[in-house]
Amino acid sequence: MIYISIIVLIAAVDLIIKFKMNRKMNISSVNDTDNGSKVNNKTDKCNSKDTSGSMNTSVKKLAGGLITLRLYHNKGAFLNSMEKHTKLLKLISTIVLVITLAAFIILYPKKGHKLKKAGLALVLGGAVSNEYERYTKGSVTDYFSINLPFIKNVVFNIGDFGIFAGTLLTFLSPDPEQCTPE
Repeated sequence: MIYISIIVLIAAVDLIIKFKMNRKMNISSVNDTDNGSKVNNKTDKCNSKDTSGSMNTSVKKLAGGLITLRLYHNKGAFLNSMEKHTKLLKLISTIVLVITLAAFIILYPKKGHKLKKAGLALVLGGAVSNEYERYTKGSVTDYFSINLPFIKNVVFNIGDFGIFAGTLLTFLSPDPEQCTPE
């Protein structure tokens, strides 16, 4: 039952934060502009390259500048990949979600495999949140970045973190059969 809770928790927390960030940053951007119009740029201010997503210029730094909160609507997948092929992206991401769900359903009743089950639950929670937004809004809301030299221009969300951490857990966790001595 804990694995189902992980799925629901990741998806719910991510969607709640996305909703609040969209409301707060949109209100903030209206208040921060001279003419009262919403700031919705097509240029990523961090790396000055054109993107199909939109970034709000309102930025909030946390944890001494280590974490930056900003609103970014990503029409593609990771690092805006497939941003020009949104229908194909929806199809591929739905197929991957269904395959992951099937793997979870098959593995769930089996004894052991705790790390794999937790990993698949994290992936499913993040994927459900991102898929919901991709189908209802046409983009996925990303809202924070970590200011480390190798990832400071990457904006992501808790769902993305769940997918990343869950994938690592799933593929790096040993199978119980491999751990038993002969």
